[in-house]
Amino acid sequence: MLKKTTVLILVSIIAFSCSNTTKSAKEKAISSITKLEQQCFNDSTNTYNNKIALKTIIEYQKFIEKYPKDSLSAKYLYMSGQLSKSINLYGESIHKFKSLIKKYPNFKKAANAKFLIAMIYENDIKDTTKAKLAYKDFINQYPQSDLVDDAKLSIKYMSLTPEELIKLFEEKNKKDSIR
Repeated sequence: MLKKTTVLILVSIIAFSCSNTTKSAKEKAISSITKLEQQCFNDSTNTYNNKIALKTIIEYQKFIEKYPKDSLSAKYLYMSGQLSKSINLYGESIHKFKSLIKKYPNFKKAANAKFLIAMIYENDIKDTTKAKLAYKDFINQYPQSDLVDDAKLSIKYMSLTPEELIKLFEEKNKKDSIR
């Protein structure tokens, strides 16, 4: 009986130590993503390496598809949207942010994603009609967000001509200098 118990203990110890030294597929995926994220941005040139950025986006997507209920999936989808925007894939970025809002509506950055969609339409795609609609949709969906005032100002400023904007800022500067 003692031999069987000793053998079982040894087998358990070996199995436990082997399982601790080998990473799970999920841990390997996270590690791979982390390494790619670190290589993605070049601090000295202040630019993204598009090739590595695309690899990172693909790895995010693989993780999200394999582990949709994992809390990291929402984070990776948000980061994928940001990274897509950073390498000028604006349509892809909007798609990812919309997907985030639909799949993970309670994610802490869902409101930011909705706001970023409007910003992309306004600043990158230069479609003021879609931008205004997206800002209004953001305000309606997230009325308590800290970004609501920014959205309202963006809508206001988009409807002004460059001359009207200059006049508005000149008047504001006069008021500020009087104070």
